[in-house]
Amino acid sequence: MFSRRTRYPNLLPGGSTFLRMCALILVTIITMAGIVHAETSEWMGVFRDSDGVKIRVDLSIGEDDSYSLAYGVPRSCRMELEKLIEHEDEIELKVEDTSGGFCDDRFEADLTISKNSATAWVAVIEKRSIDFKETYQLLKE
Repeated sequence: MFSRRTRYPNLLPGGSTFLRMCALILVTIITMAGIVHAETSEWMGVFRDSDGVKIRVDLSIGEDDSYSLAYGVPRSCRMELEKLIEHEDEIELKVEDTSGGFCDDRFEADLTISKNSATAWVAVIEKRSIDFKETYQLLKE
């Protein structure tokens, strides 16, 4: 009769197959954890529009370098942004899609983000054809 050691010599601790299997499992777990927990960057600000109404604005940056800007009530809309160029202290974007409503008139507007610090940015959105320009102070959430 075979002993356990001779019957399955590479599956016991110390065998090369056992170590390879442990390494493979560890790498798989680490890789899956990275996929599930994709990092995003969230920035939030509150400003007053031209009528004096306070509005929340949220800037989201996805791990895939996607950008979106969302307005709270009463505007309640979202804009998807295309990054045109990024400098060390500035990002230039253009509105490439909107969710409708107030945001529709901002289609193809320019958005410039100034990176003042690691936790505070200033965003300026402008569309000259409709004489629209707003500035937002954004804080990292």
